[in-house]
Amino acid sequence: MVLALGAPAVRGTFARTPGATDPTTATSATATSAAATSAPADPVAAARDLTRRRDAAIEDLDEGALNEVTVEGSPAREQDLSFLNRLRDAGVRLDGLATEVVEVVEVVEVGGPSPSEPGAVFARVLLTSRIGAHRELGPGGQVLRELPASAASQVVLDLTWARGSWRVSAVEPGRP
Repeated sequence: MVLALGAPAVRGTFARTPGATDPTTATSATATSAAATSAPADPVAAARDLTRRRDAAIEDLDEGALNEVTVEGSPAREQDLSFLNRLRDAGVRLDGLATEVVEVVEVVEVGGPSPSEPGAVFARVLLTSRIGAHRELGPGGQVLRELPASAASQVVLDLTWARGSWRVSAVEPGRP
């Protein structure tokens, strides 16, 4: 039996930019340089990077990498871990998961405090993206289901500057 895990769960959150460098070695240059100075990096650039890194973590079923893009104990982390566990429990992984980030707009300027982490810096961005076609694969690598590309959709990402980089603390449906 094929489980419909990929499209709705992934489309309801944030995703990866196609054509990105190797996700296991890539970091945001903006986030890296900002970490060196302890000042928050550009949240718009960070949202793009976090989106790409999150999809790579989901595609690789890598909980550690997924934890690097979300705030500990946050709703975003809980949602992502739940989705990752559903994939694992079903013996399913996603192949070719790539999302085009169409636009990112800062809707709340960088400031504080963060709703999820008092004393931390907070930003909110509106991300418009569309997920490309990808596949659900079974334990033996067999294709269980081809998932079509999605139409563009919007989410609001709450970002928290934690441990020298931006991390997602919450994801909400976007409202144009």
